[in-house]
Amino acid sequence: MADMNMGMETENIKNGYIVDRIITSGLNLLVVPNEEEGFCFAFSIAICVAYGTKLGDRGTRQGNVLYFALKDGIGERTRQKIADIAGSDENLGKVTVIYKYEPGSFGDRIEEGLDVFLHDNPQITMIVIDSLEKIVESETGRVQYDSAYRKLCAIKNVADKHDVAILVETHTRVPGSRKLADVADIVLDVNNGENQNKREYTICVVGNDIHETEITIEFDADRCRWNQVTVK
Repeated sequence: MADMNMGMETENIKNGYIVDRIITSGLNLLVVPNEEEGFCFAFSIAICVAYGTKLGDRGTRQGNVLYFALKDGIGERTRQKIADIAGSDENLGKVTVIYKYEPGSFGDRIEEGLDVFLHDNPQITMIVIDSLEKIVESETGRVQYDSAYRKLCAIKNVADKHDVAILVETHTRVPGSRKLADVADIVLDVNNGENQNKREYTICVVGNDIHETEITIEFDADRCRWNQVTVK
């Protein structure tokens, strides 16, 4: 059994997966119904990747993570949740959190800044952009499908160039958000509309060269942890 697990781990690393069959090197699109649910899931993934812990039963590889936490509406709660998970937002260790993005602060366009940053910091395993709408709005003044699509394409080019995983969150309330999935290597579509238990979420994972997977997870708000319920 140990030899089999080692073989699976090696194969996953060779294929570029940093969270087994969920997150891959390249562009990963996280589609969520609302902002707070998206933050909880996206930041949980960031912590898993940074510290080599597990999301449900799925293993991760350790690495450094750059996390853009840009939602104005949950700013203070975001900081508090980050502090709860990490001990304090000054002691995140392998997760660097950016709370505010303005054009020019990370390059004239975020893809240009990320290109330079990744060149200078090859130890980065994953970047999380939470959310696409905030980046596009900051750079163009408003969110439209065409501008969001172009921004995703540019971010994907950076991910492919540096062979790094970039996880970008977008919201179902944004017109055309699901059409943006065409750009991504992996899409994680989060939904809890059909679950009686509002703590449970169904994540439909689709992407290049993988079988479509549905994962049911339950969020433990007190411990800031996701527990896997079922996989099919």
